[in-house]
Amino acid sequence: MKIQLHIGYLAAGLLFLSFADRNSGPGRNSTTDTTGNGRPLVNASFASAEHNLKERFYTPEDLDIVLEQMQPAKLQLGKTRLGLSVNAWYFPGRSDKRALVIGGVHGSELSSIEVAQALVEKLMSAEEKPYYSVIVIPALFPDNAATAMKVPEQTGSVLNIGRY
Repeated sequence: MKIQLHIGYLAAGLLFLSFADRNSGPGRNSTTDTTGNGRPLVNASFASAEHNLKERFYTPEDLDIVLEQMQPAKLQLGKTRLGLSVNAWYFPGRSDKRALVIGGVHGSELSSIEVAQALVEKLMSAEEKPYYSVIVIPALFPDNAATAMKVPEQTGSVLNIGRY
């Protein structure tokens, strides 16, 4: 199956990504569609004042309205071939400037995933908003990261140099 990446723009400068089957389009169901109506949805979790995440599916229009409220959000961008989630975190900032952090571009490089996850934890526990609006994708290719973690004894070996 061929996969297409659809890119859109939402409120507060958040880049919206969704994955769809090559054959999907108007009148056809997208792989991101959970309703059967042919409309792509984004799985998003928004942090409450108590830092609890409330998860549900949003249409791009609904998500736009929610993001205008300027609260941290966890978004599911899609699923991999192995069924793992590709997630992004959005943290609104105090300025109009934006920062994008992507870990696991080469999924077997585990250190970038750890750094991105540490950044998410730090931003989730911060008392005040960061200066920049920050989007963090901890693992762009989680299938490769899962494979690398299954064989930890090879991490950092001569055969797998650069993996960690």
